[in-house]
This record gives sequence, C-alpha cells and structure tokens, in this order.
Amino acid sequence: MGVVDKGREIDHFGDLGELCRLLLGRNYELVVKITTVFSMICCIIIYYILMSSFLFDLVNLVHGED
Repeated sequence: MGVVDKGREIDHFGDLGELCRLLLGRNYELVVKITTVFSMICCIIIYYILMSSFLFDLVNLVHGED
C-alpha cells in the first residue's frame, strides 16, 4: 500500500500516527497518538475488570459458595 505525499509515493510508514503526519500534518499525529494511548488504557481497564470478575466466579464455583 502506497501513500502519495506532495507528488511522491511513500511505500512504508511505521504506524497510524506517522500516516496521519504524512497526510494531515504534525498536529494530527499528536492527536492520534494521544487517542491511541487513551484507548489502550481503557482496554487494559476493561480487561482487568472482566478477568477479575471471571476469577471471582471461578473461585466461587470451585469452593461451592453462592
């Protein structure tokens, strides 16, 4: 997949932030990186909540508690 920037084609870009910098400018690269970090933190929190709930239910099942 190639990206055309100012008349020349760029064959490789590292990540989404770099692609946005090439297409939209440096300010949008920063916005994309902040958004990416925020979404990853949210995913980690959701994963922690789901896994702790699963572990709690598993322990209750093993010990036979209600």
